[in-house]
Amino acid sequence: MTVTPLAKLPIARRIAIGSGPGTPVAAGVVGSPPSGGLVAFVTSPRYAVRSPSGQSVPLVRASPPDQRKVSRAAKEHTAYRPVVTNWTHDETARELETEHGVLRYHEAGDGPPLLLLHGSGPGVTGWRNFSGNLPTLAERFRCLVLEFPGFGVSHDTEKHPMVAAGPAVKAFLDGMGLEQVDIIGNSMGGMIGGQVAIAAPHRVRRLVTVGGITAPSITALPGEGIRLLAEFTDDPTRERLVTWLKSMVFDQSLITDEMVEERFAQATEPATLDFARRMYSSKAMAAANAMAAKSDRPPYWSMWGRIQCPTLITWGRDDRVSPVDGVLLPMRIIPDVQVHVFPNCGHWVMIEAKKAWEPTVLAFLGEGVPGEREREREPERPGTIESGTRCSTSSSWAPVAAGWPPR
Repeated sequence: MTVTPLAKLPIARRIAIGSGPGTPVAAGVVGSPPSGGLVAFVTSPRYAVRSPSGQSVPLVRASPPDQRKVSRAAKEHTAYRPVVTNWTHDETARELETEHGVLRYHEAGDGPPLLLLHGSGPGVTGWRNFSGNLPTLAERFRCLVLEFPGFGVSHDTEKHPMVAAGPAVKAFLDGMGLEQVDIIGNSMGGMIGGQVAIAAPHRVRRLVTVGGITAPSITALPGEGIRLLAEFTDDPTRERLVTWLKSMVFDQSLITDEMVEERFAQATEPATLDFARRMYSSKAMAAANAMAAKSDRPPYWSMWGRIQCPTLITWGRDDRVSPVDGVLLPMRIIPDVQVHVFPNCGHWVMIEAKKAWEPTVLAFLGEGVPGEREREREPERPGTIESGTRCSTSSSWAPVAAGWPPR
């Protein structure tokens, strides 16, 4: 197979390979497999690629392409999908008009649909939760990072955040024409993912949570991180934000000045702060507890046994937001559940234990995907799984964590 830089192709061919009519690709390569046709390798995402004859060309994103894998892909008439490290906020940003207003989301990658649901807390967004994981997840999946209403990105509603989130997910799936998806939910997003799996089991193939699926057990609630969150929500100062952020992680160096400034700016935006106070102010939390005490309805956590889809619960062993014992009941009552605990890790598992969390999740999601078991395994990247960072994924292995806290 030959691989030619786009800059050296005749202009007619370059114009045919672009993001729209008459729009050339600025960087990339085009290969000609032995069977004829073209395979395009481009550095920018989501190009509509067609050959000069008008036929579709397999789209691959690469910077730069691996010649060995390029040749193999051409020989097998398949697309080579290398790691993309430059997904950007603006390139992936999308909007969807729904009956609940505009839902904003980020889209990256190709393959089976994977819905990512963020947590809650000051300055949270789906992009801040999962942007660091997109280069890995988007190799195998069409990643859709939904922004819940009321966190300063999608349109606000008058409903409580937890009440608004479920209908937003349904509206998003319907609006995107997605009958069934895999879900990764962080904290509050994990709780919402579990509730969607119970309410519409046919729409969730597999569920992964970072916390979220929890029930009261040994440790007194609320956890330290929730109490610090309420203090910030009642009186939002930069110092209280820093204190709360540091409760979210084991490695304190992850809390940078840039993160603090970004979070503080969004968390103190008037509409966003008002929305947060509906959920995490001392007054709101006291009212919710009083309502739950008077309610005849069973608590939400008693319903986890109704989740029928294969479920992977992941947690940081050193989570100060959600006590680690909160997974004991879900681990026992969810019929098809695996549990994975990451040491030296707080609440943000997908960020703090990224190198171990990503392959764990991919292995779980890859089960049952057509062709996934036959896929030729790529060599492990150096440092992908560090010694001592993985615990048993058996459902009989107990200690993981709890809570539907924030992020």
